[in-house]
Amino acid sequence: MKKLLIAFATMSGNTEDIARLIENELKDENLVIHLKTLEELQISEIQSYDLVAAGTYTWGDGDLPYEIEDLAEEWAEADFSMVKSAFFGSGDRSYPKFCEAAAILSRAFKRAGADVFPDILKVELSPDDDTQQAMCRTFAKSFIKWTRAEEDAHRVS
Repeated sequence: MKKLLIAFATMSGNTEDIARLIENELKDENLVIHLKTLEELQISEIQSYDLVAAGTYTWGDGDLPYEIEDLAEEWAEADFSMVKSAFFGSGDRSYPKFCEAAAILSRAFKRAGADVFPDILKVELSPDDDTQQAMCRTFAKSFIKWTRAEEDAHRVS
C-alpha cells in the first residue's frame, strides 16, 4: 500500500483546512495517509513516503513562511527522486504573487529530483465555500489519478 504524506504550514488554519479536505477526499483510495506540519519533517522522513502533498500559505509578497524558509533550501539539495509530489497553497489575490510559496516548494522538490504534479492548487484565503472545496477535492483526485498513470506508463516502458 502506498504511503501519502500530506504536510502543511499554516498560520490562520486555512492551509490546514485544505490539507484536511485533501486527506478526506483520499481516505478511500487504498493509501496510508499521514498528516503533519512541514516544520516538523526531516528529509529522511519525506524520503520514506511514496507520495507527498505539501502546502503552505504565502507570506507578504510571495515569500515562504519564516518557519520553512531554511527547510525549502535543504529540500532542494535532497534526493527526492523516488517521491511523487503535489503542492497547494492559500493566499490573498490582493498581492501580486498569489500563492507563490507553494510554487517555491514545488521548484525545490523538482530540483531534488521529485516527480511533480504539474498543477498547483491555489485557494483564495480559506476553502470555506463550495467552489473552493470542490477545487480541493478535484485536485486530490487528479493528483492520485496522475500518480497511477505515471506508474502505468513506467510499467509499459
